[in-house]
Amino acid sequence: MGHLETALRGAGKGYVLGVKGTHAVKAWIDRPWICGTAKQVAQALPPSAWRRCSTGEGSQGPRLHDWTYLELADLEASDYDPCTTGLWTRGLLIRRRLVDGELAYFSTWAPAGTALEKLA
Repeated sequence: MGHLETALRGAGKGYVLGVKGTHAVKAWIDRPWICGTAKQVAQALPPSAWRRCSTGEGSQGPRLHDWTYLELADLEASDYDPCTTGLWTRGLLIRRRLVDGELAYFSTWAPAGTALEKLA
């Protein structure tokens, strides 16, 4: 976890931060085993893992992409910020462009149960 992620968690803020395909990804004990780089994880996903959704209206209509979200760990928010309570999820959000399949990767920190559409 980088300095920015640590600071945001300590301030009780959720985030979706862009990361490189070389970003290390590892699920913790209560999740299906996921380990490798963000790019390796994305390449191993089945077609059923992707869901098409819009990130809002653009000048030419809805901005559609394919997305997938992998929950990596559920953690107590109070371990990072004593003013924030409840279970929060560390995850990996991946966006795939429809035109050429180019991938973008995002490290996330949000309240447990946050929908993929909200993260996107």
